[in-house]
Amino acid sequence: PGAAGSLGFNKNFLIDATAPTYGATAVVFSNDTGVSNTDLITKAASQNISGVLSSNLVAGDTVQVSLDNGSTWIAAAATLGQNTFSLAAQTLTGADTLKVRVVDVAGNSGPVLSKAYVLDTSAPQLTAIKLSSSSLKAGSSTTVTFDFSESITGFEIADLDVQNGEISGLGSANGGKTWTATFTPTADIQDTTN
Repeated sequence: PGAAGSLGFNKNFLIDATAPTYGATAVVFSNDTGVSNTDLITKAASQNISGVLSSNLVAGDTVQVSLDNGSTWIAAAATLGQNTFSLAAQTLTGADTLKVRVVDVAGNSGPVLSKAYVLDTSAPQLTAIKLSSSSLKAGSSTTVTFDFSESITGFEIADLDVQNGEISGLGSANGGKTWTATFTPTADIQDTTN
């Protein structure tokens, strides 16, 4: 029944086409500096990546992470019987898609978790300041709008140098990209330089 090395001689082989049924449910950066500590927006290129699997790691399975939308994969550290994984000392180079999957010994992959991430090393810029009315009378007020190049947090009235009046009600209704406030001029001031 066949020469040595042929299928007729070696009848004991297994074809495994069954992919793992579990995968990653969450992934985070160690130094996520975005608005949320889980939004994968950061100004820090150096990151440790960690996450959670939907069930405990099974013998023979490996957790793999891609930082380039699946073009290349790196094996993450994961412990048999545990549902967490980590990948240390990764360097982000810009914006891309992070993917996480579980792969068995036959190379079958389970469900893929896919998350966009952004490395943002540019500071936000104030792009415009607009008044809804530039001619004010005593006792009147106007809306001031501050437009930024990207969403920001922590913008406060104390950050402004206001002359010949006062600002109140500073806030953002669109996540911090545009801020509005009310400017009330000081009585009996006529100044065209504001």
